Amino acid sequence: MLQDLDYMVVACVVMKDEHVRCYGNNAVDPYMYSLDILIERFCRELGMVLDGGFICAEKRNPGLDRELMAAWEELLTNGRGTGYMTSRAIDSRIVGFDLKDKKPNIAGMQLADLVITPIGRHIAGMPPKLNEVQWPVVEAKLRRVGGRYAGIGLVIRP
Repeated sequence: MLQDLDYMVVACVVMKDEHVRCYGNNAVDPYMYSLDILIERFCRELGMVLDGGFICAEKRNPGLDRELMAAWEELLTNGRGTGYMTSRAIDSRIVGFDLKDKKPNIAGMQLADLVITPIGRHIAGMPPKLNEVQWPVVEAKLRRVGGRYAGIGLVIRP
């Protein structure tokens, strides 16, 4: 079924041990670190479509949730944006950003859960589990430009 559905995956994998080794005490929480990357890729996919996207992230814990919402607001209000996308460009493309609990079984969040595991297992070099979505199914759905997905639909960072 996941092979036949029309969807696109944009993922960011933060190699936690490398991240801490590289940045030490300055290491940013991986959840926050990936926010800019995912928003940039999503906005690029939306192109010039105004109000074309909405972001729904899974709630983690109250402290992280507050930090994530504050990071989102900062992207929009301080003019910083991300390294490659201005606040104005983000605000014009993304209608909203919300956090949802996992319990209501929202279809898009369930889909995200299904594709995350094979990505993580593939990057970690772990064998696939037979009862889960397989890497080739997810790999075929990664956002691409010029046939490439590395750095475009799948970003791997220390």
